[in-house]
Amino acid sequence: MTPININRYRLSRLVWDSLLDHASQYDGHKTFLRDTMIRNEDLREHADYNTGSIPFSSAWCNFAITNYFNPDVIAEVGTFIGKSTMSLAYGMFRASQRDVVSKQKTIYTCDMSNDIDIGSAQWQVRIEQYKKKSSAEMFSDMRIKNVHADMVNIDGRLGVEDFDVLFDVVTERTIYLLDDFEGTEKGVANAFNLFTQPSMRKHTLVYPPERDLLAKHGLVEPCFTAMIVPASLIEFHNQ
Repeated sequence: MTPININRYRLSRLVWDSLLDHASQYDGHKTFLRDTMIRNEDLREHADYNTGSIPFSSAWCNFAITNYFNPDVIAEVGTFIGKSTMSLAYGMFRASQRDVVSKQKTIYTCDMSNDIDIGSAQWQVRIEQYKKKSSAEMFSDMRIKNVHADMVNIDGRLGVEDFDVLFDVVTERTIYLLDDFEGTEKGVANAFNLFTQPSMRKHTLVYPPERDLLAKHGLVEPCFTAMIVPASLIEFHNQ
């Protein structure tokens, strides 16, 4: 019997369509989140290393991801001025409002180059910053605290030292977000290195959302965020 093959591009479109459709009930909050992103731009003046940051399309996709999956703990590599952190936190907050039992939401975030203070809490989400600390140092501290991340947002190139500790602070159901997934950028390199790990064999790669799908949801800039999702989180339903 010949199996039905669903390639990654087709699967990726289905996944993003589901996430963005689910987030569309919050379209009225886009202006609020956009204004938050604009305010965070003021933090650039405190940067020791001033670099790029995500566009609003990526911020809204971050919101859509955390609002849908409802993680309790996120580990983030690359804080900078906190745009990704804030968009992830806002999605966590909105998702938490659907929880029957309230749980503490936490983002652990590190930046090797900067010590910009983005605040210790936002929308009831606790933010623990590792300023001028490497991702390996953050993962090691999480391991000591016996903290396991439901989601890892990677906006930096992972090194060998990261893989020595990363898989001690994740689970088989952890989702990975990969920024700058295009060409030979760091997101592609991170995906390749993650998939060399035996524990990632039951995960699948979701490419960034296509421009026409973003436009359908009123997002004009491109988004280069890819995901690595456990196959156990993709289910088929009759309706």
